[in-house]
Amino acid sequence: MLIAPFDIFQIGGMRTPNDPVMMLYWLSPFVFSLASAILFSVINKSLEGSSTKRALTFAGLLFLIVIIPNMYLISTSMTNPLGFYIQNILAAAIAYPVIGFILVKLLNDQPQTFS
Repeated sequence: MLIAPFDIFQIGGMRTPNDPVMMLYWLSPFVFSLASAILFSVINKSLEGSSTKRALTFAGLLFLIVIIPNMYLISTSMTNPLGFYIQNILAAAIAYPVIGFILVKLLNDQPQTFS
């Protein structure tokens, strides 16, 4: 509660934690990671500059593609606590550069298997 000052299961529209469909919710980070790796492998040669610049560029692209539309959709269609939005934006601001650095290190100058 200190990091995210709300209970996600108390937000309207969320399923209960023991609902079998919630397994898909908990699998979403793995699906996102796989999709990010595929996207990175497709655009890897288009990213220019040092490894750091390429990782941060990819993180910025993810932020534009995922967070901005997602936050717009959620904020215009649901009423959630302010902490929900802050937590989503901060999580993306931290996680997306980390994803970028990991993918640059793992897939830099490697054979492209996803394209």
